[in-house]
Amino acid sequence: MRDTLETVSSVPLDSHSFDTLELLRATVRELQRAVSGPAGLPETGGRCPPCIPEIPLQTHIDFYNVQVAFDDLRDPQQRAWFKNLPTTFQLPRETIDNVVDAGHCLLAPA
Repeated sequence: MRDTLETVSSVPLDSHSFDTLELLRATVRELQRAVSGPAGLPETGGRCPPCIPEIPLQTHIDFYNVQVAFDDLRDPQQRAWFKNLPTTFQLPRETIDNVVDAGHCLLAPA
């Protein structure tokens, strides 16, 4: 019964999260396509006409879609602690600090 309740309560959230991630991926692809054209504006010598003339355009921008999840924490106890945090807009300062620290760990190069 517990497994059924967990599945019923999490499937809509998982579906929404999947849709949101797909939208983010599509947006990142579109942004990359938009900036992957020729570097600068050839007809203006690579400078943006409405801008101050000495400010050159960025010639290349790379966009990255990065997903950060508590599931990716290596320590099983730490992972369980974070996954059991309440869904709320108010967390104690210490919990917020722990979430920020976990984010640093998850984004650090392996």
